[in-house]
Amino acid sequence: MLENKAIMLAKIEGTYGTDAAPTPTANAILCSAPQIEIIGKAITRNQVIPYYGALAKINIGEGIKVSFEVEVRGAGAVPSTPPRIGALLRACNFTETIDATPGAEFSKYDPNSLENGESVTIYFYRDGVLHKVLGCVGAFKLSAKLNEQAKIAFTFTGLYAGTHASDTAFPSPTFGDAVLPPIFRQAAFSIIGYSADIEKLTLDVANDVKPKKSVNGTASGVSRYFVANRAVKGDCDPAAVALATFNPWAQFDASTAGALSATIGSAAQNRLIVTMPNVIPDTPKYATREGIVAYGYPFTAHPTMTTGNNELSLKFN
Repeated sequence: MLENKAIMLAKIEGTYGTDAAPTPTANAILCSAPQIEIIGKAITRNQVIPYYGALAKINIGEGIKVSFEVEVRGAGAVPSTPPRIGALLRACNFTETIDATPGAEFSKYDPNSLENGESVTIYFYRDGVLHKVLGCVGAFKLSAKLNEQAKIAFTFTGLYAGTHASDTAFPSPTFGDAVLPPIFRQAAFSIIGYSADIEKLTLDVANDVKPKKSVNGTASGVSRYFVANRAVKGDCDPAAVALATFNPWAQFDASTAGALSATIGSAAQNRLIVTMPNVIPDTPKYATREGIVAYGYPFTAHPTMTTGNNELSLKFN
C-alpha cells in the first residue's frame, strides 16, 4: 500500500448514522492524508486464577475519529454553488445559506445551536482499504498566512462499527471547486476598528463533541455524537504601532469588544469573507516579525446577546 494514495469522500446524511453513500464523482474532498483513531477502551477482568498473568481483556470500540486538512477554495462556479467543504462545515453545526440573486450570489455558513445537528458519512480510501465512518460531527481550525493558501484542519467523530474497514477497489475521483486556492493577501483585515498589519490569522471553532450513550443504541453503545457546546477563539500578530493608534494593553484592561473581518482571495467564485462581530482580546504579549515588534494577540469570539449564533460567519462569493 502506498502512503500518498488516498481519497476521502464526505456527504451529508439524510438520517443520522445512515450511510449517505458518497460517490467519487460528487463528493470527493481534496485533503491531506486523513488520520484515523479508534475511540475505545479495554475491559479488564480482575478475577483470581491459580497462576500469574491476567485474563484476556475485552476491547470496546465507541467511536472513530478522523482528522485531515483541506485548502480553502471556492466552488469555482456561480457563488451560489456551495464548495465541497460546505458539507463538512454543516457537520460542524454550521447552517448553510444560499443566495442565488444574480450579481449577489453567495454560499454562507453560520453556527447554530441544534442539539441534533447535521452529520456526514465519510469514506476514506487508503489505497485498497476503505474505512466507512457514519454519523460524523466535528470541529475545525482555520489558519491563514501571508502569501500562502489558507487551510482548515477538521476533526470529526463518528460511530464505531467493527466492519468499518474492508478491502475495496480504489476509485477514480472527480475533485470539484476552483482549481487553485486563493492566496491570503490584500485581505482588508480589521480588528476592533483598526486595520492592523498582520502576517497570520487563526480561527478555532472548538466544538465540544460528545456521545449519546444508550444500551438501546448501536452495537457500540453510542446512539449518536452531537455538539454539546462551542468556544470560538483565534489569534493574530499585528505589528506594534503608537499606542494612540492601537493599544492592545488598554483593550485587554477594558475588555474592549469589536468586530473582526478578513477576506481570503480576490477573485469572484473563489473568495472567502470572514466576519466576527464580537471579539474580545485575551492576554497580549510582545512578539517579533523579521526585525519589527509585533504582538501576540489572542482573542475570543462571542455571540451578540440580541442575536446569538453569530460568533463567526464564513461567506464564499
